[in-house]
Amino acid sequence: EATAAVTCCQANVEYIDSVVGTERPPVHLIYHGTDLRTFRPADAARRAAVPLIVSIGRLVDKKGFDDLLQACALLVAGGVRFRGEIYGDGPLRSALEARRDQLGLHGVVELCGERVQRDLVEAYHRADIFALTPRVTDDGDRDGIPNVLVEAMACGVPVVSTDVGGVTELIADGVNGLVSPPRDPAAVAANLEALLADPQRRHRLGAAGRVAVEGYDVDLAAARLAAIFSHEEAA
Repeated sequence: EATAAVTCCQANVEYIDSVVGTERPPVHLIYHGTDLRTFRPADAARRAAVPLIVSIGRLVDKKGFDDLLQACALLVAGGVRFRGEIYGDGPLRSALEARRDQLGLHGVVELCGERVQRDLVEAYHRADIFALTPRVTDDGDRDGIPNVLVEAMACGVPVVSTDVGGVTELIADGVNGLVSPPRDPAAVAANLEALLADPQRRHRLGAAGRVAVEGYDVDLAAARLAAIFSHEEAA
């Protein structure tokens, strides 16, 4: 019964087409966008001696944080030095803390809980790599384009993610980030290790990521959404 529909990635447009078919209202693709003035590269690099991998998201199944922990364990087993910080909260926090400790990552990866936006901007600015490993759950739940990937790229942080939902609409593998298959901790670990070993590549992918998200400005998204409402009201 809708007169218009809005979704946040081309993968969703295609899914709607497959489920609803042609007997439907127009489907408008509007990327969520982010505040590119708040999320921007740091004025000066603040890097620690041990590289930092940051991840942010709700601690739920579709975010795949247990896969990220497994990838981190593989890095440790291979003698790779790094620190990890995971920001966010959710029903899986206790299970993920237990899994972290089981994998021998206590003191390496910290689950930092929920933080306000200014703290997250600070985390992006301290990060050498941003990692997010979403996946499709057994009931079909999945991400579109996670906003945290856009935020990290807007801050000039090189990103490592998985090919789920609309992620590859944002990240071109090897161009402005690295993408691996979902539910493949070994592939994630390989991408993380490659970036940890190559500061120049990190810088190059981070700079390309900032350019890639210039079209994901929240003001542009709001203007496009307002135009849809205005058109429907006029009709």
